[in-house]
Amino acid sequence: MSETIRRFRESEILLGQAIKGGNNSIIVYTNLRAFVESARSITWIMQKEFSHNINFTAWYREKQEEMKKDELMKFFLELRNASVKVKAIGSAVRIEGSFGPIPPGETIIPIGRIDEGGNLVIENGPVTNGKGNVIEGVKSQTKMVYFFETKPEADAIELCVSYLGKIKIIIDECIQKFVL
Repeated sequence: MSETIRRFRESEILLGQAIKGGNNSIIVYTNLRAFVESARSITWIMQKEFSHNINFTAWYREKQEEMKKDELMKFFLELRNASVKVKAIGSAVRIEGSFGPIPPGETIIPIGRIDEGGNLVIENGPVTNGKGNVIEGVKSQTKMVYFFETKPEADAIELCVSYLGKIKIIIDECIQKFVL
């Protein structure tokens, strides 16, 4: 297995662990930080692995120009540099919730609790009113959305998935062109 593929798979695992971290922001952000560093190093490893091929060098120069023009690629470059050289990538989270149709005159109390680690545990399902009674037919849909402090409008997990997808396209093209 090539070193480029090995690092790509490592990045996939780290992103998967961030996704599985769910409501535990420490697990999510620890894995996101590691993902950013790992994923950003994939192209460096690719250069080292294939630089002996003169055709790779010309091809990769074109890829570098494309990456410099790509906003997501630039964002991850800056995020990785800041994460390694300046400060942690941030632990910002937004809680988004919605409820089914709410009967007139009812006050909704979202169901959730704080666990022993201080994490919000979201318990989607039946919804209670201000008196603690379950409101029939109304279910809550609540989720935690993690975001990078430098890009609060975007879901961090979705950005990472998109970034990894772009890297995968470059790897696939590289392998198709330069691996026998």
